[in-house]
Amino acid sequence: MHKKEMVMMVNKIHIASEEAFNIRKRIIERDLEHCKSLTPEQVDTVIELSKECNENAQSTLFTIELETETSIPKVFYKGEEITGRIQINFDWITKGSRDLGGMKFNIEHADEKGIVHTVGRRRGDLI
Repeated sequence: MHKKEMVMMVNKIHIASEEAFNIRKRIIERDLEHCKSLTPEQVDTVIELSKECNENAQSTLFTIELETETSIPKVFYKGEEITGRIQINFDWITKGSRDLGGMKFNIEHADEKGIVHTVGRRRGDLI
């Protein structure tokens, strides 16, 4: 029973992934009534949505990339590049070798219409 399942959709064929097949097998083994009606395509969709959520959860909060001392820094906030950068500030300090003191960042940028926006956060104690 390891052959791939096929579902006929409007003028297209969906071949379920091996992962979807394994999940459907577990649904049946565990007798999960509320999941038995899921088609292979639906299982694959749930798998993809789960992967997207995991990728988003693991994305970096704030990144600054600077190629040279004279280049314009690339700034990413929650995985999205911020364009129209005007000013970037970042402070991070510890209270000692083991304790986080605090951090603060502000990103000032302008949109296509020239309207200035600020994105920033502050956590902990900054001296």
